This record gives sequence, structure tokens and C-alpha cells, in this order.
Amino acid sequence: MTDLERFLEASRASVDAALGATLPSETEPPEVVHRAMRYAVLGAGKRIRPALAFATGRALGVRTPMTERRFTTFAAAIECIHACSLVLDDLPCMDDATLRRGRDTCHRVFGEAHAILAADALLMLGFDLVAQAGDAAAIGRRDLVELIRLAAQTVGSSGMIGGQSLDLVTRGAADLGSTERIHRQKTGVLFQFATRGTAILCKANDAETAALSAYAKNVGLAFQITDDLLDFEGTTAKTGKDVGRDAAKPNFVALCGAAQAHAIVHELLSTAKASLAIFDSRARMLHDIADRVEARES
Repeated sequence: MTDLERFLEASRASVDAALGATLPSETEPPEVVHRAMRYAVLGAGKRIRPALAFATGRALGVRTPMTERRFTTFAAAIECIHACSLVLDDLPCMDDATLRRGRDTCHRVFGEAHAILAADALLMLGFDLVAQAGDAAAIGRRDLVELIRLAAQTVGSSGMIGGQSLDLVTRGAADLGSTERIHRQKTGVLFQFATRGTAILCKANDAETAALSAYAKNVGLAFQITDDLLDFEGTTAKTGKDVGRDAAKPNFVALCGAAQAHAIVHELLSTAKASLAIFDSRARMLHDIADRVEARES
């Protein structure tokens, strides 16, 4: 097992433990909503965004961030917000997906109404956990407000919600510029939230924050382009979700071909890694995560 594999395994175990302890019990009313919340979050997710937060903590000098409450709570918040977006994206009125992480999508199990309620509850829990993480880090009122504002901007019309709306309205009429904007808003902003939020929790300086933001901006876009590639080249057995469904949606493979899409991913990740120069060897896991994004098969 490589150092990165050990890191990702420890990262997953840490955030899964935090999520398991935080999510409401399935037997606590309203039971259906709570079952749907746990179904949407717990399972076979890659947990790449929490891993980015933990790796960012390490780059900022924290040796074992996966054991600190400020990081585990923030990582759980990221996953709650992420899971909310997946539940909503999968709805029949959005992407109309049938599979997510190798099993039926949330609305197919619990119905559309309870899937939406669970997504709303996950989003609110995510904000609650963001606030708890700031409190655990004792970052002060100004930085706590900034952390919560960053979460709101990540989710809002200039972030994930805006990206999903653009995805819906530009289908069949997208170019590379609009597709890049959709990818950055739908996917990239949560990658940036993972690194910039951790920077706030660690009281990083301006240069460190800028470097981490540049890294995440490029890794997030590369991650979504690899999703485009997996939809074109992958299989349902490996990806755990429907493939071949994105041909009519804005995507890099349809617009510039698979070979060029691979080249763009490589360039983005090379640029991302170069932005980490100020951290020297402390950013090793961030470098390795970028390499994993390029090589991923799911």
C-alpha cells in the first residue's frame, strides 16, 4: 500500500466515523428523512474532498489533521454539502439518474419528496458543522463569519446552484467556455471550499491561501473533466453510476475529443502542483491526490 493509499484510507475512516456519529439515527423521527440522509451520505463515496481538507491541513503544518475535531467536523460538513448536491442532481427534473455509487439513487429508494427533504436537511447540517468546525478551531468571530460566508457562496447561485442551472439551460448549445464555467461552479467550487476553508481553520497567511485556492481551482476542473472522460470511456461496473448519459450535456469530450480532454487534464494538474511550491514537501499528499485524479477509474 502506498503512502497515498494509507492516507486516503485513514481520511475515509476519520470522516466516516464523524459522519456516523453526527447524522441523526434512522429511528429518530422523522425516520424516513433520517434514513434517506444516511443512505445519501454513508457508503462507497470517494471522500476526495475531505481528503483534500486533511491534506491541506498537513501542508499548513498540522501533522495529523485526521485526529483533530476542527478538521473532522469540517470534513463531515463538506460531505454533507456534497451529498446534498448529488441527491438534487440525480432527481428526474435534473439529471434523472438511476445509479449513484453503485446503488439506486436516493429518490428511487425514498421517493422524490423525501429525497428533496433529505437534501435540504443535509445542507442545513453541513452549515451547522461548518460553524462547529470554526468554533473548535477557535478562529475568532471575523474568521468564523468568513468561513460561513464561504460555505454560502460555494452553494449559492454563484457556485453549485448556479452551475447546475447553467448545465440545464445550455444543453445542446454549450461551447468550451460555458462548459468550463459549469464545471468550475458545479464541481470546482467545493474543491476550493475544502482547501480555503481549511486555510481559515489553520489561520493561513494570504500567500498560502492563494496557492491553495489556485491548486483547488485547477484540480476541481480536472476532476470534472475526468468525469466526462469516464462517462465516455468507463463502465457502470467501475464508475458505480450510469455511463454514456452525458453526450447531450455540456462536456469536454463531446466538444474537443477524448485525447484533447486528457491533455487538458494533464495540463491543469501540472499547473495545480506547480502552485504548491511554497509548501515544499509538506504538500506531498496534495501532489499525490492530483496524480490520483488523473489516473482515476471511478
